[in-house]
Amino acid sequence: MSDIVSGYFLLLFLSSIGVLQIAAAYAKLEGLSFFKRAFAGYILGTLLIGGTFAWFFTVHNHNMPTVVQGWQQFGLSSAGIATAFLLTAAISSLIKLRAFPHREAGEGGVEELRRCTYFQALAQSWRRNKK
Repeated sequence: MSDIVSGYFLLLFLSSIGVLQIAAAYAKLEGLSFFKRAFAGYILGTLLIGGTFAWFFTVHNHNMPTVVQGWQQFGLSSAGIATAFLLTAAISSLIKLRAFPHREAGEGGVEELRRCTYFQALAQSWRRNKK
């Protein structure tokens, strides 16, 4: 993989984690946030987004025309965003494993992430659909 391709993936991956942390802090989705306090989520998100964009456009002069074509950009964007979501869900679930006691299944949807982690909500959804 060329330097520009791996750099583009890292840009999208890290900035997507930042966006997810800001969104989780704003919407009070404690099950998706890495932190107990929303302010820390805003700080981490801002640092990740600003830092990765600053790195990408200054370190290797990536603001010049490149060989990354449209289909590659789509694939790298999709892979970076999906990987960022999966890693965010895994990390937040591990961090908050004991913070959310095992509860009965709620209504489902994104609102569940206010009361439980992503993997707890996924398990509850599977149990609910089995019945």
